[in-house]
Amino acid sequence: MKARVIVADSEHNADMLYAVGIFIPDPFIYLECRGRSYAVLSELELDRARQHARVDRVLPYRHYYERAKQKLNRTPRLADVLNLVLEDYGVTQVEVPSHFPVGLARRIRARVKVVEDAFFSQRETKTPAELRAIRAALRLAETGLEAGLKVLRESKIRADRYLTWRGQRVTSELVRGVINATIAQHGGLAAHTI
Repeated sequence: MKARVIVADSEHNADMLYAVGIFIPDPFIYLECRGRSYAVLSELELDRARQHARVDRVLPYRHYYERAKQKLNRTPRLADVLNLVLEDYGVTQVEVPSHFPVGLARRIRARVKVVEDAFFSQRETKTPAELRAIRAALRLAETGLEAGLKVLRESKIRADRYLTWRGQRVTSELVRGVINATIAQHGGLAAHTI
C-alpha cells in the first residue's frame, strides 16, 4: 500500500499548511492513503484540529506513543510512532517531500520515495477563494504597515537623539505592536511581523 507522508509544523511548512488548512506550531504527522487524509497530533491540538483541520480524521499522537512504548519497552521516538501509524494503515511505500527529515526517512520501515517536484502540484494554481484570501491578507498587511509608518512620521527626536511617539520611546517592538494591533482591529491575525 502506498501513502504520502509529511512530518512538519504547518506554521513554517507550506505543504503541511496546504494539507491541513490550519496553523499548528509543532511538527506532526500527515498521512494520505486510500483517498483519505489523517493528521496525528498532540493532545493540545486535537480539539481545534477536529473542528478546523482539512483532513478526514485526526488521530491522537499519545495513542501511538503509548503503543510504541509497550511494544519497544523504551521511550519511543517519532520514527517509532510513524512506523506504527504506517503499520496500522498497511503502508509499505511512502512518498515524502524533498524537505522531509533525512534521519526520519532512514528509520521508516516502509520504502521511501522523495518527491522532488511540488508535493501538491495543485498549490501552483490558486483557486478563486485562495486569490480572494491573498488579496485580503495583502490589504491587511498594507493597513498594518501604514499604521507603523504613521508612528514613525508622527515621532519626534528627543534631545538624547531617541525617537518618541505619544510619550513613549520608539522601539521596533512598539512599531510591531502597533502594526499587529491594527491588523487585529481589522479582523486579521499578524504572525512573524518583521
